[in-house]
This record gives sequence, structure tokens and C-alpha cells, in this order.
Amino acid sequence: MSQDFKELFDKHYNLVIIGGGIMGAGIAREAQLRGMSVLLLEKGDFAQGTSSRSSKLIHGGIRYLANFEFDLVFESLQERTNLFEMAPNLVWPARFVLPVYKQSKFGMGKMKLGMILYDLLVGINKLKPHRKLSSNETFDLIPFINTNNLEGAFIYSDAYTDDSRLVIETIRSATRHGASCVCYAEVTDVVMESGKITKLNVNCGGNNFSVKGTHFVSAVGPWTDKFAKSIFDKWDKCLKPSKGIHITLERKRLSIENSVVMVDHPNSRIVFCIVRDDMIIVGTTDTEYNKDPEEVYTNRSDIDYLLGMCCKYFPKADIKIEDIVASYAGVRPLVEDDSASVGKTSRESKVIYDARNITFVAGGKYTNYRKTSKKVVDNILQNISFKNFLKFHKDSNSTAPLNPKATVGCFSKSESMISYWSKQTGLSVNDVSYLQKRYYMETEDILNYEVEPYNVLGLEVEHAIRHSMCKSLIDFFLRRTNMFLSLPDNATRYYKQVAHQMGDRLNWSESKVADEIAKLEGHIQLELGWKNN
Repeated sequence: MSQDFKELFDKHYNLVIIGGGIMGAGIAREAQLRGMSVLLLEKGDFAQGTSSRSSKLIHGGIRYLANFEFDLVFESLQERTNLFEMAPNLVWPARFVLPVYKQSKFGMGKMKLGMILYDLLVGINKLKPHRKLSSNETFDLIPFINTNNLEGAFIYSDAYTDDSRLVIETIRSATRHGASCVCYAEVTDVVMESGKITKLNVNCGGNNFSVKGTHFVSAVGPWTDKFAKSIFDKWDKCLKPSKGIHITLERKRLSIENSVVMVDHPNSRIVFCIVRDDMIIVGTTDTEYNKDPEEVYTNRSDIDYLLGMCCKYFPKADIKIEDIVASYAGVRPLVEDDSASVGKTSRESKVIYDARNITFVAGGKYTNYRKTSKKVVDNILQNISFKNFLKFHKDSNSTAPLNPKATVGCFSKSESMISYWSKQTGLSVNDVSYLQKRYYMETEDILNYEVEPYNVLGLEVEHAIRHSMCKSLIDFFLRRTNMFLSLPDNATRYYKQVAHQMGDRLNWSESKVADEIAKLEGHIQLELGWKNN
């Protein structure tokens, strides 16, 4: 083990967090901003689980109004506003169209009330309010729309995000303030003294070590019950996991400018058709899932369901299985609440303080991660007597920007630099614009990297290694970029180039380079296996 790792794990931490998804990242940042010493451990890559397999939306959840979850919607809309300020390069406003048909559970009148309430709950903001559309106006906006029994539609504002990068930037913010965050560090066992957890045994890069903490947090999402049962003899199951899959299409495949909310009328399930700059995402499914989250993958029935929804809403577009670029599957860690189905199960979070010196966090909405993180830390402080713990109750200022070089003010400044950067580097204006939209003023640092060949891909690989703890080829193509999901060939043309560049930077042998390519190709065969069935 390197000296750096030895010094890292020899420390005693106020808080040790297990799980590097959005909840673990948020808790690490919140606790560190309060002045605690924090260590976060993730057994794989950051955001490898559910947090990179979401619908990639930051939204209030208009459908939750039907379940009378007004508090959840209100909190989500407030957090959406916060995230516009915290991560403007990662959270973007978008317009959504919700068509209403005669067979819809809620007609135009009730939907109008819901839209008014949705706008009222968010309060004063910069987004456009909802607008009612006639059937003709709906057709003009979406020429492919199914007009049979169409009564009209509503167009309203919400937002989408780059989910895995939001996790990474939250972790970068936590480390910038002093937290230690380590990926590919698996907790293998816990050590208990007098009935309480006092330290964890961890394997990192083939090396075993122990780490001590005053308190521990489990933020492992759909693995919560499995992890708890592995360390405790008795554990009451708290999750009702749900499988969700998404498919992606090329942006040019469906000529619409606004995202569309599709409703499966027999069961009122919501499926989004999300329009982004780089692709279109269709999803999600919502089915009960009782297997190991590690084993989740997309099957043909999942694909057929989403294709069926596309054909139902866009019959003239004639979207076929051959049009699908990629798919991804994930497991939502829904909290068991005795609902009749996973679709009816609440998306509220649950914080479980266990007297054995560990707090479990389960459920919750991606949008609300910052608020949930605050709730977790507050709950810990109410139950544990840290030395000088009163100082940890201070305001964390956790709505501050995640990246000081990617603030709202940095956008216009970086945008004005595009032409200059293009001339200085020799990159095209389009290439520089791509980087500017993703990184704002950090683009200037990225353009100064010395890479060969000097192009956007090479610069992004270098940045991923330097500043986002990218350790593998899968990390890069699935989570540091959307290339696997958005490019027609799933970016296969770039695998060797990136593998060799990463190999040079990370001192990989030729066999390691080949192994990395094989692992990525293996993931594709598993995730896209439905193409061969």
C-alpha cells in the first residue's frame, strides 16, 4: 500500500460513509461543510449503481400530486431551484408536453388545476409557467403525436441533468473542502465492540486495512437490506426495490423540440420521452425487483414495453427496435410502505438511526439529495455526542455552487471566451462550445492540458483522470461521458484510443489495456443482449 493510502486510512474520522452514489456524495459534502472529518468509501466507481441509471431528471414530480404528496413535490421544486444555482452546467431547464386524451384518468379540467398547483408550489422563479394547448396546437408542436381522441395538452417547465457527473461534482466539492473520498474500496466486514461498530475492514486495490470512525453511514441504495443483513444477525427489511430501464435514440430520430410525458392509461404509469442536446431518453419502466442489484439488466420485454409506448404516442414516427442506440437498467431503493404496487410506493426518503452506531439512508428522490443529506447529518447529531458536536450544527451553506469555476456568473464569461479559445488552441468553435457548456470557466484549464492527439476526446480523458477519479474504460464511457448512450455505435470506434491514453497515464500494461476493452465490450453484450434475442 502506498504511503498516501496508509496515511489516509490511519486516521480516525467523525463520519465514515459507505456508498458513493448521490446520497453518499451529498452526505459527505454536507458533513464536511459543517466541519466534520469525513471518509467516503465506494466499492466500485462513483455513481456506478442507481445514481447513473436514473431518468436524468431534476423535477418536482407532477405525478406525485395525484398521490397527494404535496410536501414531497414542494421540497423537490425548491431543490430544483437550488440546483440551478449550485450546478448550472449540470442542470438545465426544459419544457415538457403532457398530452390529454379522452381516456385519460384526469381530464383537461383536473389537469389544469394540477398545473396551477405545480406552478404555485415552486413560487417565483425564472422558468416559464404552464400553458394550455388545444389539440391543433399540440399537433403543430408535435407533428408525430397520436391525434386519436386527443383533447389537448399542457406544456410546463422542469429540468434534466447529467446524473453521474452531478455525483462526481458533489464529491469534488466535498474533497475540495477536506473530505476524503475513495472509489474501488469495498467494505468487507465491520468490527464491533460492546455492541457498537467501531471500525470497518476495507479492501482497496488488493490491500486490506481498517478505518476507525465515531459514526458510520450506509448510503448504499438498493443494497441497503443486503448490506445490513451481512453485518447484523437481525434486520427488518425496509426496501421495496423497483427495476427501471431506459432506452436511448439518436437526437435526430424524433424531430421534436420538447420532452413528452406519456401515460400508460390502464395503470397510469408515467413514461418520459426526454429531449436532450445529445440524445433522446425514453423511460422508465417500474416493476418489482427482488434479485441482487448487481444482476439487473434490460430484457426484451422491457424494450417491447417502451417501444409500445413510443408507437402509441408517435405512430407516424415508426420507431423500431433497430432505432434504439442503447439501454440501461437500474434498481430504485424505494422504501416499503405497504403500497399496492411499486408504482404507488412513495419516493420519500427514510433515515434509520441504529444504536449499533450506524445510520441507514434509504429511498428518496434524486432531486432532493441535498435536503436528504442535511436531514441525515442532523439526525446523527441528535443521536450521537461528538466531542464539541455543537460546532457541527452550524449552517453548512450547502446551496453554494459545487464548482467555483462553473457558477451562474461563469457561464456568460466562458461563453464570451469561445472564439478566443478556438483561435488560441486551433480547435473548432463547435468543439470549444461543447467543452464550454459542460465545464464553463474550467474549460480554460482543460484546454491547457498537454495531450496527444490534442482533441476534445483526449482533453476529456485527461480531465477525467486528473479531476474525477476515473479508473477504468467503463468509468469513462458510461459515467464521465454519455458516449455509450448517445453515439450510434456506442462509441466503439474510440475504445482503443481511449484505452491506450488511459493506459499511458495510469501505467497499464498491454494486457491490462486489452482487459479494459474486453470488460467494456462484455458490459455491452450484457446490457444490449436483447438485440440478439
